[in-house]
Amino acid sequence: MNRFVKVSLIVIGVFTVLILIMWLGVAAYVTINKREILEKVTLEINKDIRGHLTIESMEPSLIQGFPGVAVSLKNVLLRDSLYKEHKHDLLRARQIYVAVNSFSLISGKPTFQWMSVEDAEIYLYTDSLGYKNTEIFKPSAKGGGGKPKNKFNRIELRNVKFVYDNRSKDKFFDFSIRDFKGKIKYYPNDWKAKVKINTMVRSLTFKTSKGSFIKEQLLQAELDLNYNHVNHILSIPSKRVHIGGQAIDLGGDFSFAPNNSDFSLNIKAQSITYEKVLLLVTPQIANALKRYKIEKPFLAAASIRGKSKGADTPLVNVSWAVKNSRITLTGEPLENCTFTGSYSNEVIKGKPRLDPNSIIVLRNFVANWRGIPFRSDSLKIINLKFPVLQGRFVSNFKLRQLNEASGSETFLAKGGSASINLFYKAPLNSNSVIEPFIAGTVTIKNGELNYVPRALLFKNVNGQLNFQGQDLYLKDFVVQTAFSKLYMRGAVKNFVNFYYTDPQRIILDWNISSPQIDLKEFLAFLAARRQVKGNYRKNKIGRLFRQLNNVLDEASVHLELKSDKLRYKRFAATNTHANLNLNQDGITIKDVSLRHAGGELNISGDIAQKATSTNPFRVISRLRNVDIQHLFYAFEDFGQQSITSKNIKGKFSALVNVKGLMNQSGTIVPRSFTGKVDFKLKNGALIGYAPMKKVGKIAFPNRDFSNITINDLSNTLIVKGDKIEIPKMTVMTSVLNMIVEGTYGIGKGTNIGLQIPIRNPERDKDLPDSLKQKRITRGIVLNLTATDDENGNLRVKLGKKDDDEKEKESEKAKNKAEARESRREKKAAQDSLKR
Repeated sequence: MNRFVKVSLIVIGVFTVLILIMWLGVAAYVTINKREILEKVTLEINKDIRGHLTIESMEPSLIQGFPGVAVSLKNVLLRDSLYKEHKHDLLRARQIYVAVNSFSLISGKPTFQWMSVEDAEIYLYTDSLGYKNTEIFKPSAKGGGGKPKNKFNRIELRNVKFVYDNRSKDKFFDFSIRDFKGKIKYYPNDWKAKVKINTMVRSLTFKTSKGSFIKEQLLQAELDLNYNHVNHILSIPSKRVHIGGQAIDLGGDFSFAPNNSDFSLNIKAQSITYEKVLLLVTPQIANALKRYKIEKPFLAAASIRGKSKGADTPLVNVSWAVKNSRITLTGEPLENCTFTGSYSNEVIKGKPRLDPNSIIVLRNFVANWRGIPFRSDSLKIINLKFPVLQGRFVSNFKLRQLNEASGSETFLAKGGSASINLFYKAPLNSNSVIEPFIAGTVTIKNGELNYVPRALLFKNVNGQLNFQGQDLYLKDFVVQTAFSKLYMRGAVKNFVNFYYTDPQRIILDWNISSPQIDLKEFLAFLAARRQVKGNYRKNKIGRLFRQLNNVLDEASVHLELKSDKLRYKRFAATNTHANLNLNQDGITIKDVSLRHAGGELNISGDIAQKATSTNPFRVISRLRNVDIQHLFYAFEDFGQQSITSKNIKGKFSALVNVKGLMNQSGTIVPRSFTGKVDFKLKNGALIGYAPMKKVGKIAFPNRDFSNITINDLSNTLIVKGDKIEIPKMTVMTSVLNMIVEGTYGIGKGTNIGLQIPIRNPERDKDLPDSLKQKRITRGIVLNLTATDDENGNLRVKLGKKDDDEKEKESEKAKNKAEARESRREKKAAQDSLKR
């Protein structure tokens, strides 16, 4: 046994010595004949290329090649025939190590085994017409589908700049390869390789205008490559790689068949941060995504399918899953977000894979926004050129949460809840031609809302907002105030479309019915709307409520109101029906009808609301058979003290056409009335009326002036501020007849002339009215004048009103004359002093 071992060792030693001698011999041959071998190698390679290869020198490399033979090529330069036009070297290397078959070197037809390239630049260039500098290599006589002629079993690159510049496809790849090692094994029908790469990605640009993916990111990977010579497919099984320190699973298939250039690439990150995503995508995509933020890492995967040749846009499908993360959308945080998402650039198969045919889908979206939970089973963003968001939103929350969420001070919620179930479709930018669309309901239960601009508190608010496309409907709303209960319904056409674009065109058709309304609660609507700034949030809801304030300022309301009972202070009416228009300028009273004091009232007119203190109004009112005593009582004697509800009775009809001023509390500004009143009084009576009692005391002490009945009376009164002009009229009463004419001053300025026949009306009470009118001035006629004294009290004196006016004019003239005389005397005295 020992002898056999000794013999074996001797044989191995001899064989090793022979190999070493042969290796030294070949190395010596190469060293001695290196110039001749280099010329043969260069000449042989130049025969097979359309261009020019130059190698400055070749030296044997004993260490790198052992036990084979390797050569070191210095300053290798490879250029195609059109270099002078595009100025890009296909290969420029400081040093290339190549292991070759020893005998092939001697024959001058080298067969390569492995290659190592150092300090080099490889530039693959394609011009805009499709010419490639790689066309330097002449095609094989057998075609392009055969096995490789030179089988490298190892390739290494160190400090190599690799550029792929394709002008025809607008692609530009630039890699600074720090280290690349590839080992290849060949089989009858395929070859397999293991690759280890460490490179800095300077550019990975598939379209110059959109910028580079993974720009300035370090790529580290160990991959397996399998190439099949039969189907010409390069397969890369999925392996873990690192890009910028981010672990990503990467794999795919690439076809190099003559008539097929299909490829597929699969990418998956089990856990990736949003910040890392922004570094891996193009600047264009990153700028679009910067408005959003996802706090926690999430799962993401992408699939890319396409053709490497031709003008093909690959099919891109991306998916991701987010769980219990905080998301920021344009500065607004969403808490506890959980959802899955996907992206595809092919919504309709066969159409171009561009932004108009792209879609983003978010499924089972659950989040909490400022304490308001909401969910959506599916959200879609379609047509990314003019993006449109659509999806159904469902939420249930307390109304108080809207105060903090919106920052609005127009409506302050104090209680109640809301539920939302809306399908929403609207453009995400202003240049879209798509009209917004909303369908669904917002239901409010037991709400308590303070409408700040009118200082009005609504309680027990229940109802539903029903959105139907562009239109909004108010359905089954019930609202309570302190003294009123309102049932409301309404409709706003084109509400969604005009809400942001043109709120002045919004018109709310509003119907209100109520068993009882107390008008004093709503007097604030008669005043100008109080401006409320509000600390609105810089978010969608804040913008929504800020715009709501603008809409309430600028929109118009057509109001139909019905109430069984209507109250305001002493005023009480029944069967009220009102038709009003409210807009930014004020209130137009188209028609108000009601029953009051046994009669009917119809009112029309308008109230301006532009001023801050007082606003003008105009009223046309028809009264029919109203109990005048109740009328005076209800309107607090119309702001005067002479004739009160205690002094007057009768059925009153009138056509009132007046204008005036109203303050912020809805009260008429004293002495602001102007206009006229056409009135008729039937079955009238004056009870305890002081001026008439004074007349009776002076002229007719034996007649009862405490209760005076009045026959039918009519006239047209002219109202001018605090003065009422009374055209000449005949008043026939139970105690006397009189002809009245003049001015009644509500404060001061009364000057009324009275012609009172001495004849007692009792004598003519059985006569017809026409005959009474003829006999009224028979006999002695007493002329009296009613004026007010310096204290504003009414006084009656003998004499005609004209005489009194002449006396006043005479007194004024006398005073003027005395003033002139006084000025003359003063001037004369001054002249005398001067002299």
